[in-house]
Amino acid sequence: MDVYTKTLGDGIGSSEAASVAAYFESLQQLGEAGHFYSLCGQYARALRLFLQCGENEVERAIEVVGKARNDALTHTLIDFLMGETDGVAKEPRHIYRLYMALGNFTQAASTAAIIARQEQELGNYKQAHVVLFETIKQLEDHEVCGYP
Repeated sequence: MDVYTKTLGDGIGSSEAASVAAYFESLQQLGEAGHFYSLCGQYARALRLFLQCGENEVERAIEVVGKARNDALTHTLIDFLMGETDGVAKEPRHIYRLYMALGNFTQAASTAAIIARQEQELGNYKQAHVVLFETIKQLEDHEVCGYP
């Protein structure tokens, strides 16, 4: 199956992706199953599988929610990141990445400022600078800051 999926890549057809996803899900390879469910547009199922993997698949979960642009999926992921589903709050940088993926640049900038403030309070001034610098750079790349 690995050779088959690598040969087809992300250009795999929707029905093939669903079959491959079901195969990986039957093997309890939830991250891979979620990836293929996202390729065939089954975003809710993909997100559910990614969240079952915990923090190992947070980045893929963010990508799926960014692609889906679905309020219910967004709230499900935010609940997970805030720790409402498992009692463990995740890194704030994940919330920042989610807002960027959704194109909510105002919230992303606010979250970056909070993260930088937390880093400053911990004495990590260089890290605080990096967070703000990277945020400005990404906002400029998306032409949000008014700069080309």
